[in-house]
Amino acid sequence: MSQESYQMVENQNIQEFLQMRESETIEFKEKWEDNSGLKALSAFANTRGGLLLVGVTDDHQLGRWKVSDRELEQIVGKIHDVLRIHPQEIQRISATEDSEILLIKMPVAPIPMPFLGRYYRRVGNSSREILPSDLGNFLLERLGTSWDSLIDEYKTDIDDNAIETFVKLARNRLPSISTEEETRNMLEKLRLIVDGKLTRAAVFLFTINPQLYFPNTLVRIGRFKDAVTMVDDKIVEGNLWQQVDSVMKQLMQYIQVRYEIPKEIQKTAGLATVQRREIWDYPIDGLREAVMNALVHRDYMSMENIHIRVFDDRVVITNPGGLPEGLTIEDLKKDEHPSVPRNPLLAQVVYYANLIEKWGTGITRLRTAFRDQGLLEPEFEASSTRFAITLHKGLFQEKRILDVELTEQQKKVIVFVKENGKITNKDYRQITGQSDESARVTFKDLMEKGVLKNYGKGRSSHYKLNEVGD
Repeated sequence: MSQESYQMVENQNIQEFLQMRESETIEFKEKWEDNSGLKALSAFANTRGGLLLVGVTDDHQLGRWKVSDRELEQIVGKIHDVLRIHPQEIQRISATEDSEILLIKMPVAPIPMPFLGRYYRRVGNSSREILPSDLGNFLLERLGTSWDSLIDEYKTDIDDNAIETFVKLARNRLPSISTEEETRNMLEKLRLIVDGKLTRAAVFLFTINPQLYFPNTLVRIGRFKDAVTMVDDKIVEGNLWQQVDSVMKQLMQYIQVRYEIPKEIQKTAGLATVQRREIWDYPIDGLREAVMNALVHRDYMSMENIHIRVFDDRVVITNPGGLPEGLTIEDLKKDEHPSVPRNPLLAQVVYYANLIEKWGTGITRLRTAFRDQGLLEPEFEASSTRFAITLHKGLFQEKRILDVELTEQQKKVIVFVKENGKITNKDYRQITGQSDESARVTFKDLMEKGVLKNYGKGRSSHYKLNEVGD
């Protein structure tokens, strides 16, 4: 950086700077302090770059601060010596006789930029330390790679059964694929072998014992009577194809199935010749979609496992890793939403195998499968370190409920009553976010349909399921 680039700048429009607001790319400091200033610049460098304005208070006033030529040289030297990066621009801006603004413009660093051994990034208008649980993914992201694309000298055998399974599943999307092709050539074409070395995706997809290298690549599935009472527990290991198969088989042991013969067929054919239709507690395609979502999109940098908890009335699938930055729960509920795979190699291979779709349609197909079976749509929960899907079973199978058409809000009411025994107007507003008038209309409709019955009056008024014989 040349000396001229941080000399005093006259006739700047000071009000332009004072009208700015702190954000992901702008921060004010009333005066320069080494720790807070360097931490902010480090966070800018690790995010999207940014502008540090020294000499401006948090309430957008000029601070009584000036920087001498010597102090400015020291600041520039510390930025270089501690952060090992040159600011894109430094300006001293004359404001009044006893105040100046020091403008430091920081570019995005080409590699992750620590400050005193810790990494920071901008979140809103603050600089926050990156938690150890997030640090691995942050470093991979900044280096332009992902967990599944890392390579190493893995000494393990390829599972011929896994290759055969993939070839069989992928023929629709890869018509030229064949079991006759040499395995190594196939994996190289899929970018699963790079420079003669297996990627982590290749190990998890196509080796006999991926847990030898990645012990966290497990699925734990348990049957629960309540939140603390577990009656069965299974650990599922193996490569991805084995895990999908084993998890689905175990789930189908925990849930129930009933058989239905369509009425129109009964009238035209003898019962002995009619093929029964299986109706599971949950749509099997929807269950598989949720399981694949967990396996493909989980954070494999985390040592946590995927957990599947099967209760009497619901299945909860939890995987390590929150939603990608910028994606929200509300986005997931839209028919079209961005697709940002955390593990792009895994996602690509599983897509070829026809087990997931591209362009973020998986969640939409999951919601559709449950809606088509008359079930409450899946619920999603996300934090910075985990993502959970709750799938509700046939909560509406009683005849008094099965024979009526229900809105999504009415289904939520029934779920709440089944879990809590009753519901009040206040409960309705909390679970739906709707108004008193909406509650009145919903309860009135459910009572007319014979689903709910009102008890009590005034503040004690509440609703319960209309039991047969009431």
